[in-house]
Amino acid sequence: MFSTRITSGVQRRTAATLSPAQGNFGNCNTRGSSRTGAAKHPGERLHGRVLSSKPHRLGVKIAAAAETVEDQSLTGERIPNEQGSFLSDAGVAREAESNSFYSPVATVEFSRPEGISGDGSLPLCLYFPGIDGQGLTATSQFVRMGKAFDVYAMTIDASDRTSFDRLVQLAGEFLEHALSESPASRPVYLVADSWGALLALGVALERPSLCHRLVLVNPATTETQTGLSRLMQIAAPALAISGGALPPGLRTALPLALGPALGSPARMAEHWFRQQRASAGAAREAVGALVQQAEALAEQLPPATLDWRLKMMRRAVRKLGPSLRRVEQRVLVVAGEEDRLLPSADEAKRLGGLLQRSATRVIPGAGHSLLQERGVDLVSIIKEEGFYTTERRFTSKPRQKHIGNNFGKAEALELPTEGDLERAFDDYRGIGTLTSPVFFSEAPDGTISQGLDNLDTSIDRPILFIGNHQLLALDMSFMIREFLQKKGRLMRGLTHPMIFVDTPQEQNSNGPMSSMRATFTSFGSVPVGPTTMYRLLQAGEMILLYPGGAREALKKRGEKYELFWPEQAEFVRMAARFGAVIVPFGAIGCEDSVQLVLDSEEVASNPRVFESFLGSDSAKIIEQLRSIQARRGVNADAIEDYLVPPVLAPSVPSRFYFLFRKPIHLTLEDAKDRERCKSIYKTVKSEVQGSLAYLIKKREVDPYKDLVPRLVYEALAKEQAPTFDP
Repeated sequence: MFSTRITSGVQRRTAATLSPAQGNFGNCNTRGSSRTGAAKHPGERLHGRVLSSKPHRLGVKIAAAAETVEDQSLTGERIPNEQGSFLSDAGVAREAESNSFYSPVATVEFSRPEGISGDGSLPLCLYFPGIDGQGLTATSQFVRMGKAFDVYAMTIDASDRTSFDRLVQLAGEFLEHALSESPASRPVYLVADSWGALLALGVALERPSLCHRLVLVNPATTETQTGLSRLMQIAAPALAISGGALPPGLRTALPLALGPALGSPARMAEHWFRQQRASAGAAREAVGALVQQAEALAEQLPPATLDWRLKMMRRAVRKLGPSLRRVEQRVLVVAGEEDRLLPSADEAKRLGGLLQRSATRVIPGAGHSLLQERGVDLVSIIKEEGFYTTERRFTSKPRQKHIGNNFGKAEALELPTEGDLERAFDDYRGIGTLTSPVFFSEAPDGTISQGLDNLDTSIDRPILFIGNHQLLALDMSFMIREFLQKKGRLMRGLTHPMIFVDTPQEQNSNGPMSSMRATFTSFGSVPVGPTTMYRLLQAGEMILLYPGGAREALKKRGEKYELFWPEQAEFVRMAARFGAVIVPFGAIGCEDSVQLVLDSEEVASNPRVFESFLGSDSAKIIEQLRSIQARRGVNADAIEDYLVPPVLAPSVPSRFYFLFRKPIHLTLEDAKDRERCKSIYKTVKSEVQGSLAYLIKKREVDPYKDLVPRLVYEALAKEQAPTFDP
């Protein structure tokens, strides 16, 4: 361990003068006032780039004459245009240094693990404050955050009237500036408290290439906000009487009135008390600090400011609401169970079902200011949820310096972390227990052994996995997870286009297809087609292709483990152009674990059967499904695929088996010889068929192929049951 000092030329300015005991931002010792001017700080380096000695200029101030402008014009907000832009600047009259980005731990010394410093080795974190604009409720978190992140924070002075869209734009500009010397592998987190969650989401939508993960604490993303109205009713009369300043007689009364709305004063006082080592004097100091912090909050929210920000918030909620489903970043929502200001626990649940890639954590007994309450450590929560990473690793070399998540695109994709993997496969954990998948691979000399050790996935060539498509591909997730965990590489699945299209029922909310799409794209899936396959091969990716397509995935009665491959060998020719390696494989077990009640053809010919699942729009949905064809382009053939799901019933789960054959190395010369490509194609198909026959035969000698003996063994031994000797 060693001690390091976090420094930055981006420093804080605030309209309230707060001492460290009053809840200053991480004791950063950068006291300033908008009345007296900003404190001066020498220019220092942020990740190798010299910044100005002045605070980074964020905001704009409305000229006095602008205060008479019509309300909507004053806020500078409007409905997004056809491109979905959230940037506008109406009503802004002139610039002023009323806002800034700063390091809240700029002068704090603490220890970090050896080899980790504040020079860009850590993820960048930008904090967005709550409605107070200063981040008062997060002060106790900043030092701990500084050990895990290079953390910066936005501040917004009480006098500021910058529009929501302009704040989003300027935050994006700051991120672009701060990341100018950072590699694409550096993660960027947006951490936001309450009102600030709207700004974080706006940045995520507008500048997706600059931010990768969001942590939203009690997000103010719903219009059901009666608690905020109560806050205004409490604060406005007292401040109006005093002309916007707190007279001595109200210095205690108003904070105590605000306390119950923001959280539990007793819990927060107890937290401060413990931090001060539990002496009687420290207890008085802690309570005094709590009161002073509430006073500072009241001073930062005079009636005009609170009214402005509430109006901005309501418009931002209405504006962002329809776009939340487009947020592609991974999001962690942290909510206080007893938040009296916002319905945070309910909102966390709503966002969990609305955002594509989200996790939620509800803190029992916590209120709105949960970041100030005893026992709440935001960094620990982030790590416990598997949401923390210090490096982004990619499926291939990124083409751009600033790269977003690229979900569903034939571009370099960030590999999921172990935490991402565990969250995504929670829903499959039960299936995994029942099916206990086992994997085999073939060495170049033809020897078959359990595991994937015979496969070399580290070669600097694209790898194309070609196999049979089991019914609904319920086994695919286990194969992808196995390669991620054992080989550290992600298969990029070429997926039916229907997965990427909303059904009529899912235009405004997430449903089964939306959830499936989010999972598939998070783990590498892209729409099947010649262009996507070409780009993935060109980038040297590891690709998963089922030549049988939807026809093979939606087998009819009596077609178990049959292949429905086209006659053309186009994928072989395309792969040969890039010197790819083809790995044939076979998989069984999935089609033995379900019973076919109605196949896709029977469902398509009887739309009423599906009405119980899809409602009155079932006929329209089936027609839409049939109209989206995938086969044309990848393999030109008379067969066209359409996706109409069958009706299935569960059966006794069978064990899943996978066999990966020795690789077939292609060359550019192969691409020039059509007959050679046809021969390779037949070889690949024969290898897949041979793998199926091998597994079907060998599983008969697996002592734990049956469900009950397998479950009993694994429950007692606490390990996977053995299988047949290959």
